[in-house]
Amino acid sequence: MEIKTRNTIIGVALVLLGCALFALYQCEKRAKVADIVSDEAEMDLKDSAVKPLPVSIDVNNLEDGIYPVAFSQDEIVKADGGYNVPFEVFNMDLYDTVELHQMEVGGYIEIAGELIKIETLSKDGTILINGGLDNGGADLISIGGGVYRYQGWDDIATYTSFGTVNLFVSDRIDFVDKGNVEESMEGVVVSGDKAFDYLSTVRFGAFNQYSTRIRVENGAVVEFYRVYQP
Repeated sequence: MEIKTRNTIIGVALVLLGCALFALYQCEKRAKVADIVSDEAEMDLKDSAVKPLPVSIDVNNLEDGIYPVAFSQDEIVKADGGYNVPFEVFNMDLYDTVELHQMEVGGYIEIAGELIKIETLSKDGTILINGGLDNGGADLISIGGGVYRYQGWDDIATYTSFGTVNLFVSDRIDFVDKGNVEESMEGVVVSGDKAFDYLSTVRFGAFNQYSTRIRVENGAVVEFYRVYQP
């Protein structure tokens, strides 16, 4: 009798243990399904992130316009009637006003190639994401024409590179350097025939997308200048 009772108790215990293990398995299964659903929802949010307006620039066939550029001074090469410069060509990242004002907390925005989750959001004038720049977030300012841009420290925007192209600059084109405040707060104007030597040797400031510009017309560089960068 005792043996039968003991076997019964063991049997009941095994059944209960099996039920508990099954319940645990079901809970884990539901948790995994919930995680998958949550991950898929998060991916959907990332896929629908607000991104800079799409721009297509063929550096080997530049359309007329002004382009932010960067170059290395030691890569400039003297040529007959001027000099060649390997310009890396950029475009400032711009955001559509309507898309920005449709953003919601929990969504994402791409800034400088990085997806940022929107934890807090203010759309009163300057758009402040996650408390704004002063609090580790981001500021976006309107520049008119239905677009905004990022405003970083020293008013720096974000840019996208479209590649590098070697362009000829005629020695008839002056280089206007308002970025060289070491010489003058007004900057300096370097005549075209002295621009190669100047660009190769000047050591004040940088020649990057934040400060340096070229204007292209009919495939040729017709203006070359640097603006002040704090």
